Amino acid sequence: LESIPSYAFFSTNKNPTNNTSLKLNLIISTFLYFSKMKEIYFVLFLFQILLLFTIVDCTEFRTPSIVQRFNSSVIISFVQDDNLLFSFDEKMTYDGIDSNMIVFTLYSNKSVSYMGPYNMFSRVWYYKDYAYQSVNGQCQYTNQTKFKDFFGWTKFSKLSKSNVPCTVNDQQKYCDIYGLSIPIPGQGVASYMISVFDNQIPVEYNITFGDQIFTFTFHNVNPVNTFPPGTFKVPAICDPKNHVVCESKGIADLPIVRFHHEGDASLVNHNTADFLGDAYYICIIMLGYRTSDDTQVTLYNVRMNQTFVQYGRCNNNECTGDHKNLIGHEATEGVLPFGGQCINDSPVGNWYSFYEEAQCSDNQNPGTECSWKILSEGKTIDLNCLQNIGFVDACRKDQHLPFTSAAKVLESAFQPESEGGCPPINNSKRDQDKSKKSTRKISAEKIFDLSYLYEYIDQQ
Repeated sequence: LESIPSYAFFSTNKNPTNNTSLKLNLIISTFLYFSKMKEIYFVLFLFQILLLFTIVDCTEFRTPSIVQRFNSSVIISFVQDDNLLFSFDEKMTYDGIDSNMIVFTLYSNKSVSYMGPYNMFSRVWYYKDYAYQSVNGQCQYTNQTKFKDFFGWTKFSKLSKSNVPCTVNDQQKYCDIYGLSIPIPGQGVASYMISVFDNQIPVEYNITFGDQIFTFTFHNVNPVNTFPPGTFKVPAICDPKNHVVCESKGIADLPIVRFHHEGDASLVNHNTADFLGDAYYICIIMLGYRTSDDTQVTLYNVRMNQTFVQYGRCNNNECTGDHKNLIGHEATEGVLPFGGQCINDSPVGNWYSFYEEAQCSDNQNPGTECSWKILSEGKTIDLNCLQNIGFVDACRKDQHLPFTSAAKVLESAFQPESEGGCPPINNSKRDQDKSKKSTRKISAEKIFDLSYLYEYIDQQ
């Protein structure tokens, strides 16, 4: 017997969102088929038509067409080992067409327990190739963060479930769930799932990696055709002309520590801290709030010019910020007004940016010509030793900023071994490691902020 022509089974749209084009093709093919069939096949033909309408379903090829411009409230939560580590609210203005986004977030002890009595007001303006971030009134440019299409990956997703009960603007509705999973070499699989109402309104967005789950829950999604003029204009607070240089507090010799991965202990173009500032950073990693593949801590004695400028965020030996002939500074996590840039002895600890342009040569001293110089390098210790001498217990005792107990344990780790300190990592081994190409794991941050997902899609 002749079979229905193959074009009856496929839509002309590669990823149809409904069966309209399929049925139109079926009507055309029916006419062609009917015109050349004999009466004896009529009953069988009707059966084939019925079967086709019954079993051919293009929904499995459907992908969502999520609205590209909207305002929304978003609740972000992070779960690890079935424990809720934090949950906070955001306000989002999203423009997927022109690659712009504004996100406003309030971090407080109600949403992030380790903040303690401190609040952090963050607003980020994302653009195609760069971003501006304002924290507690301190704003700066960065090309290390930029707009990422929240939903672009969904065109590669597959329908997982249909007509699943969901809540949309406090009303019970039915959503479809789409998913995409990608391999993470040597680390497992990352899964991206999104539930969508009416094929266009995002409702819930989950990223799962191992025992960690990031969830974005959207509320009051308000689609718009256009945004008012100036919506995404960079505010004056972010203009470098409005950045201040602090009044000089003189020259000081200070202990500086840097938490780093194996073989990269340099201070040049890196973020560093005092004991209290780094105790916070290491604590929130070891307590599971953040992830890192850093495993070593090195102590330095640094002479510095305490004429501070805006703290720069340093990654891959590059730093944001301006006035790089001076040292960048802020209170830990920037929780004080204006980031605590000009507060020398912050009660929560101090973070520094040691710009390469500000480093003194061997025959220079910090002052008008340069701003910082290493006087001596102490030992490098391993993170395992910190755990063994009670650092994590001290983190749990402190619970939140300032991590004073943990800072004392961190400082004690650099005492001689005879006094309970950690053994030094062999310097010759460390120097040898510096020449090796790093084989660091893909960080959870790259998985959760979609960086690795789009790298993977581009490679495929």
